[in-house]
Amino acid sequence: MRFQNPLFQVLCLVITVILYPTATADHDAFSIDTYINYKMQNLEQTIMRKLETHLEQHSNHVIEKLAALTTKVQQIADSNQNLRNITDNLLVGQRELQQQLTSVKDDLQYHRSKVEQEKANEKEFHKFQNSTNAQHEEVIETLAALTTNVQQLAESFKNLQKISDNLVANQPQVEQQLTNINNVLYENSKTLILPSCATLNINETGAYSIRPAGVVEPFLVLCDFEDNFELGGGWTVFQRRFNGAVNFYRNWTMYKNGFGDVNGEHWLGLEKLHVMTRSGRHEMLVILENHEGNTTYALYDSFQIGSEAEKYKLTIGNYSGTAGDSLSCSNGANFSTFDQDNDPISDLNRAQDKSGAWWFNAYLFSHLNGTYRRKGERRITFREGVIWVNWKGPIYSLKSTKMMVRRRSE
Repeated sequence: MRFQNPLFQVLCLVITVILYPTATADHDAFSIDTYINYKMQNLEQTIMRKLETHLEQHSNHVIEKLAALTTKVQQIADSNQNLRNITDNLLVGQRELQQQLTSVKDDLQYHRSKVEQEKANEKEFHKFQNSTNAQHEEVIETLAALTTNVQQLAESFKNLQKISDNLVANQPQVEQQLTNINNVLYENSKTLILPSCATLNINETGAYSIRPAGVVEPFLVLCDFEDNFELGGGWTVFQRRFNGAVNFYRNWTMYKNGFGDVNGEHWLGLEKLHVMTRSGRHEMLVILENHEGNTTYALYDSFQIGSEAEKYKLTIGNYSGTAGDSLSCSNGANFSTFDQDNDPISDLNRAQDKSGAWWFNAYLFSHLNGTYRRKGERRITFREGVIWVNWKGPIYSLKSTKMMVRRRSE
C-alpha cells in the first residue's frame, strides 16, 4: 500500500533532508525521489504493521466486547421471553379468576334471590294462613247460620204442609173464589181499558192498550197526542216508517195481523183497523216527510176498512191538507199483497210489481208500503218506493210516513 497524499510525501522529504544532509554525495547512484520512495515504503510498511497490530488488538477487543454484549442480549432476550411467558400465564390466570369471580357473583345473586323468594313465600304463607283462619271462622259462622235456617225451613215446611192440606181440603171453595175474582177483574177491565186513544185521559204520546167495541182481548197501539198541524191529538197510529228497519214486503197474513213494534216501524193490522172503524165515524190523518226535513199532511174526514171477506176494502171521505190528494183514487179499492192479488188489473199483480202492499187501483198515485229508499239511493222501477205523487211526484221516495185514525166526536 502506497501513501499518495502530496502533503504526506512533502513531509517525508523534509524529514529525509534533515536526517540525511550528507546524502548529496550519493546523488549519482540514487536520486532523491528514489530514496524518498524507499524510505516511504519502509515507513509505510512500519506504520502498516503497527496499524495492523493495533487494529488486530482493537478488533479482538471489540469482538470480545461484542461477544459479551451478544451474551447479555441473549440473556435479556431469554429474560424477556420468560417475562412474556409469565405475563401470559398471569393473563390466563386473571381470566380464569375473573370467570370464577363472575360465577361466584352469579351464585351469590341466585342465592340472594332464593332467600328473598323464600321470605316472600313465607309472608304469603302467613297471609294465606291468616286468611284461611278468617275464612274458617266465617265458614263456621255460616254453617251455624245455615243450621238455624234449616231448622227454620223445617218449621216453615211443616206449616206449609198444614196449609197445603187445608187447601186440598178446601180446593172446591178456593177455585170458586178464584173464578169469582176473575169475573170481577174482567168486568172492571172493561172500564179500565178504553176503546181508543181518543178516549184516554192522557196527553202524552206512547204505547197504550185499547179494546175497541166487540173485541175480547185488548191490543197495544201507539197513541199520538201531538198537535200535528193544529189538528189536535188522540190519534191511533196504524202505519209508521222512518228508517227502513222493517221490511214491508209481507204476505196477506202478516198484513192482516200486523207486524213490527208499535214503538218503531210497524203496521198495526187490517183486522184491527176493521174492528176499530166498523162502528161510528172515523177520520184519517197522513203525515209525510221528505229527505230535506219538510213535512206535509193529508186529512180525510171519514175512514173505514171492510172485513176480510170484503178484502179489507178502503172507504174514505173528503180530502183537506197540504200534501195533495193522492189517495182518493184508491177509494173503494181492495187491499192486495204479493200472495193475494185483489187489484182490478187482470194481467198484473201490482203488489208484486211494486214490492209492497196497498189499496191498488187502476191508477197508482200513492204507495206508502213500498220499498224504502234512503236519500240518493237509486230506484229500480217507475213509481217504485214510498210515494205520494201529488206532493213529490212519482219518482221521489219519501223519508218517513205516519198513518193515523181517530174517532170523530160528531
